[in-house]
Parts: sequence; C-alpha cells; structure tokens
Amino acid sequence: MDLQKMALLPKESFFDGNLWDSIKVNVVYYAILIFSLNIARPYAIAYKEKWFTSHMRIDGKHYYFDGTGGELFLQYLKWYLLSLITLGLYYSLFVSFQMKKWTLSHIHESLN
Repeated sequence: MDLQKMALLPKESFFDGNLWDSIKVNVVYYAILIFSLNIARPYAIAYKEKWFTSHMRIDGKHYYFDGTGGELFLQYLKWYLLSLITLGLYYSLFVSFQMKKWTLSHIHESLN
C-alpha cells in the first residue's frame, strides 16, 4: 500500500477505560448526588465527564475536558431561573441542548 492511501485511512477510535474504573467513577458520581441532595450535580457531571473524555481516542488523538463544576453550577442557576420565568418551558425545550453544547465546548484535543 502506498503512503497516499495510508494517509487517507482513518485511524483507530476507541475508549480505553476499563470496567472497574467506570464503576468507581459512577459510584463517586452517585454518592455526590445522594449526599448533596442533588445540589452538587454540576460538580459530579464535571468529574464524570473529565474521566470519560480522558479515556476517549478519536482517530488516534487524545482529548481532555477542562470544564469545572463551578462553571456548570453557574449555568445551572441561569437555566433554572429561565425555567422559573417561563414556567418550565425553557427547561423542557432547551436545557438538554445547552448542556450538550456546554460539554462539547470544553472538550479539546490534547497536544501529546
């Protein structure tokens, strides 16, 4: 196979985390939710997303997540206030989209 054809072939994409680490991350995630009565949910989401993204490989490239629970907490406050004003309409129509948008804006390609 010549070099031009090899350059066009996609590299391997995979998740290199293991089951036991995933279980530990989920136990911590749910413990944060339970013990904080769901108030610390943004911090739990950021913790879980950071672990998941650090084990993601797309076309052989490493990625990292730089979002923080504090940033997400402020977003949650804004979303809940908008939901109160719109009687829940904002939450039901837009928050899942805004959450995905926030998450993806904090995923970056690692240089190493």
